[in-house]
Amino acid sequence: MPPAETLQSQPRGLARLTLLVVVLLTSACASPTDTDPKSGSIGDVASVDAISDGAQSDASDDGTGDAGSADVPPTLCPEHVLQCKPGQGCHEGVCGKCDKPKECRAMEGCAKSTCGACTKDSQCKDSKVCIDGFCLRETVMKWDIQMADADWKKLLATPSQKKYYPCKLKVADTLYEPCQIRIRGGVTKYYPKVGLRIKFADGQDNPGYTRKINLRAEYNDPTYMRNFLASWLFDAVTDIPTPRVRYRRMSVNGKDIGLYAEVERVAQSFRRKRGRDPAAPLYEADPISSLEGKCAAALLKVPKDIYKQAYQKHSDPENDYSDLIALIEGAIWVDHNKGEADKVRTAVRMDWYIDYLATHAVMMGADHVRKNYYLSRQKSKAGKQLWEFYPWDMDMSFGCVWVGGKDKNICIKLDDSLELDIGVLPYGKLAKYGPDDQFFNLLIDTVLRAPDLREKFEKRVCHIITSPQWNTQMPLLINALQTHLLADVKTDATDLNKSEKDFNIHVNALREWIEKRTKHVKAKLDCGS
Repeated sequence: MPPAETLQSQPRGLARLTLLVVVLLTSACASPTDTDPKSGSIGDVASVDAISDGAQSDASDDGTGDAGSADVPPTLCPEHVLQCKPGQGCHEGVCGKCDKPKECRAMEGCAKSTCGACTKDSQCKDSKVCIDGFCLRETVMKWDIQMADADWKKLLATPSQKKYYPCKLKVADTLYEPCQIRIRGGVTKYYPKVGLRIKFADGQDNPGYTRKINLRAEYNDPTYMRNFLASWLFDAVTDIPTPRVRYRRMSVNGKDIGLYAEVERVAQSFRRKRGRDPAAPLYEADPISSLEGKCAAALLKVPKDIYKQAYQKHSDPENDYSDLIALIEGAIWVDHNKGEADKVRTAVRMDWYIDYLATHAVMMGADHVRKNYYLSRQKSKAGKQLWEFYPWDMDMSFGCVWVGGKDKNICIKLDDSLELDIGVLPYGKLAKYGPDDQFFNLLIDTVLRAPDLREKFEKRVCHIITSPQWNTQMPLLINALQTHLLADVKTDATDLNKSEKDFNIHVNALREWIEKRTKHVKAKLDCGS
């Protein structure tokens, strides 16, 4: 946005202060078990019935017990605090109290040995300040890509080619080299502002979440917040491993190219830091462009040669798809044809999957129905092999839906009424590969047609929509991000906002959408107040 017009940003005011007081009291009064999604208790909301399907006896044996409990062994965190629950620190390799801010999650402060909402800057990590209860950088970190000018021009001129060009990456006084860079994304790579992938060699020092750095331009989202908020919500109300998001101000050879969001790549280090087996099978639902409208990655039976074009398998030299095909054809497809969910109960980690669907339903994410999700087959402590699903690429959320015309996925016209069970086949429709007029996912359909699983899903939706995370912390986080990003949005000449006023209008529209979505969901399911 050019700095031609500068208006006063959203005032904090009494309502904002009241929200902060509420969330601080909630955080201070809640024990670690109060925020355990699997226990069915988020904050001060009434608990939900535990899931008791055949495979779910493993739901609590994955190393997520509370530290210090007499009945449950403490959770160890040898790799990262992400192995602990929100509100717990990773202190001397054990989840529980915090001694320093660095032992807490990125946006949590450490006060009185407890991770949670900050009240002052000293409770945050170095270079971060306390904004509306969240620890955020005072200014967005700057990264400078250094490469031949001719290569940069070629890269921009050929967005459809996944061709890498040599580069270096400078952060403050440190130069990380060598690296390679290309344009990333699907439809988004044809926008005026493009996403980037910067790649370093295995084991090479780099400044990213991982050695393959995903930088999203977020051109379609004038608030820049949807991916960030979706990632935070999944982390706040579920135990599902979810990619982290943070912001970077990018330039090429010293010339500014705008504000970007770095989204953590789902790979081996992603799973290891969250206590998952990094060597277990991992698939990405990423169909080639010619298959995107054909439900190829909707977990239904397809011709054998289509699987490898619809799902990308990571870190497997043999490229063996037999386990994925067994899940689809031997469990999901069989259950679908029989009108039951018996086999998927023993193949899928169902407690997490219902949380996955419920969280998407609340924030109205729909992109995961036919693409943009990961699945990994992990072994539980009881020795069972269960498929876990991880969210990915969540910009199409919080009211942003596909529409026709040139702005087909620009987050301008917001919708708050999308069905909660998006992905279920309409009655009378058959699951077929190929037709371009269908929008379904066969696992979603199979799970949500089972009455007991449907009931648990609806309870989880109500649970989240009435939780303090959604109703109190989310508005505060939007306030904090608005403050955090304002200076960079004002000076970004490449985004959709033409002025500070535009940015504030879109952020306010996001706030209003959350209020409308909350009312819509509560009315649909009679969730109460």
